[in-house]
Amino acid sequence: MNTLIMKNKEILKEFVSICEENDLWYSMDNLSLLSFFNGYILDENIEHFEVMMQYKDYEKLKYLYPQRVLDSMSHSEYFSPQNLFISANKKEYNLENNVFIKINLLIPSNQKNILNYLKFKNRKRAFMSHYLHYYDLKNFSNKFKSFLAKILKPSTKLINYKDIYEILYIQNAEGYIATEGLIKKNSHRKWLPNLNLKVHKKSFDNFDVNVLENYDLYLSNIFGDYKNIKSFASVNINQQEE
Repeated sequence: MNTLIMKNKEILKEFVSICEENDLWYSMDNLSLLSFFNGYILDENIEHFEVMMQYKDYEKLKYLYPQRVLDSMSHSEYFSPQNLFISANKKEYNLENNVFIKINLLIPSNQKNILNYLKFKNRKRAFMSHYLHYYDLKNFSNKFKSFLAKILKPSTKLINYKDIYEILYIQNAEGYIATEGLIKKNSHRKWLPNLNLKVHKKSFDNFDVNVLENYDLYLSNIFGDYKNIKSFASVNINQQEE
């Protein structure tokens, strides 16, 4: 087992333990959720684990462990709306050399608010914010996007997770939508059209993690025929479409 896999397991186990001890709702998300239901080996195919949390639970996590949560509201040099649970004190943190868990927010919403969320101005703001602090610059596309974000920064109002929450949230919700670091034209695929947030346990390594009970509908919305996906590489390509 390589060092990265071991560190990913360690930070996920720590995150799960914190959530259990403090009654924080979470579920695995995206590829980290898909892995449990189509036969892939989770820790060998995913660079970083990904979870979803409700807004109030994320805020509680941030309050209890302020140095382990990284977001653009708490760090002057981090701009992305993608919130993170990190493996070290954020004052000493370098995304390129450390492991972390991506935290997406599960927000009660309706179709009207989602249409507003998907507007070009918000997609542009998220693009700028995300790539201003993008850590993976191994290919030309990412380098160019990061360069473009820095050039256009003075003329663009950035967006943070609280802005996104205010755009999407409605008390009398029709369902939930899970956010990501980028707002894409197809971000509505993460729509969960019911109010059932029950989770159940799935065994991973030597501990259990939470997954949505109604995972089938959610994964179908995101990936289509998810049970027959043959390659995580193709999924990653599809998820990068903007």
